[in-house]
Amino acid sequence: MHSKKITQRIKNLYKNLHPYSLDYDDAYYKDKNQNKTDIDSTYGEILPNAVSKLINNLTIKEDDVFVDLGCGNGKVVVQFYLQTPVKESLGIEFSTTRYNQAKKVLENIKEKKHKKISYIRNNFLNVDVSHGTIFYSASTCFTDETMFKIWNKLMENKNLNAIIILKDFPENCNFSRVKGTRKFKVGCSWAMSEAKIYYF
Repeated sequence: MHSKKITQRIKNLYKNLHPYSLDYDDAYYKDKNQNKTDIDSTYGEILPNAVSKLINNLTIKEDDVFVDLGCGNGKVVVQFYLQTPVKESLGIEFSTTRYNQAKKVLENIKEKKHKKISYIRNNFLNVDVSHGTIFYSASTCFTDETMFKIWNKLMENKNLNAIIILKDFPENCNFSRVKGTRKFKVGCSWAMSEAKIYYF
């Protein structure tokens, strides 16, 4: 599907859904009250045309599995599912509000043969993502500690293709597996931001 049609399709799918405010009983509030540090409810989105730019700078095959760490209401997950040949597009989101919105959108997406789209409601650091090959995270507000944990978790994956992030990993990460990197200016809901792709 052409990127312009994708942008319009996503706009239609997410009409009247508002991920910027959380329900009063959202899981985030319970976690916050328990003084956990890995979860941040701050929300923003990379825009569909920026996602297309990232997709055009990836080599994506039919056996790739895309995983969005902290997917919000799932727009990037949906775009990778519709626009790329990945066999699976998976989003992981802690917020019950945003997770429920993502699941609601799935009701209006017809699954394609030999392709899967799904969501998990959890802290992504606690989820087994060893089958993933392409990872994305709108990591702008994550702490260096969380970024370090993400890097170490993903380095356990044997079949990594790429990692895309909006906040870079700390310098004390082991980058020995990285074959190359590329930076881009991308449009986001809050402003222009810098995305970085790590290639493996």
